[in-house]
Amino acid sequence: MNTFATEIVPLHDFGAWDTLVDAQAHGRVFVSRRWATVLEDVFGLQPYSAACLEGGELIGGLFFTVRKRGLFRFCTPPPLSLYNSLLLAPATAEPDAKERRKSIAKSCLLAVERFCHSVSVVVDPLPETFDVFRTHSWRMNIFDTLLIDVSDYERTRARYSRSLQQRIRRAEKHRLVFMPDGDPDVLLSLCCRSYERHGIAPPIPASRLVRWVRALREAGLGRIYTATLSSGDPIAARFIAKDGTILYDCIAGADIPAHDVSASHWLVDAILRRAAEEGFTTFDFLGVNTPGIADFKRAFGGEIKSYHHATRVRSPLVRAFLAVKNATVKRIRGMP
Repeated sequence: MNTFATEIVPLHDFGAWDTLVDAQAHGRVFVSRRWATVLEDVFGLQPYSAACLEGGELIGGLFFTVRKRGLFRFCTPPPLSLYNSLLLAPATAEPDAKERRKSIAKSCLLAVERFCHSVSVVVDPLPETFDVFRTHSWRMNIFDTLLIDVSDYERTRARYSRSLQQRIRRAEKHRLVFMPDGDPDVLLSLCCRSYERHGIAPPIPASRLVRWVRALREAGLGRIYTATLSSGDPIAARFIAKDGTILYDCIAGADIPAHDVSASHWLVDAILRRAAEEGFTTFDFLGVNTPGIADFKRAFGGEIKSYHHATRVRSPLVRAFLAVKNATVKRIRGMP
């Protein structure tokens, strides 16, 4: 019998959530109230937690964001926010607390199911919590991301593929300039050009993308790094979110000349070098699932980590609506 109760709580005034977030080892920034505030301001996504409380103490919870459509509430994954997973208090995360973790996971997902007409979240790879979602008829899709140890730059670079090292040496001959505090408008322009070359539209409208990056940067949640030619013309840029000693590669863009001088490869290498100098330990590429882009990222070495998108839709009518909506979005973006 559970000794805790689970309730849906808006994150705005839920101070106890910060303590639970701080106890996590990875992905904390994406479930923080600061990140959630930016998501709501820019995208209109309302942040909630399915909070498990025991004797007034928060022992676990599931972060999720909601968009309302008339009488319906849709829990949708936040844009470019890979981790919005189940959070556990330190004592609950101990190896001998397996059944307790399962109970918390089950309680959270049932609470979110009752609250929303459709739910899509990212869940952690713990076998026991994964099994709870799977046995309750949630659709589970497995994806990969890539983590790079950047605590020692020389050791990090030694793990690069041979072709990547050659590309970086060629790029160095062009005397590219590393800019650690770039312009959001420059990033937006380069990002849009990258999507144009692939014949698809960006996943986020340009006006919202630049608002989002500006807001995250002003909140101290990330930084824009840019590579420019010696003439001063920017040819590659990346927005990197930061959380403690971990960096997350969120948005990237490059101009056509960047391919001729391997500017994107050079820029990531420069970011990893700077990360080691500033005391960061891990660089997370936030996904290695798109052909071509995945090859680019894997050349930097690192460790593959899996994560799961969990989806649950209660109503057949809502399921049909979402299928039409997703097909429409793909058509508009020019995706197959």
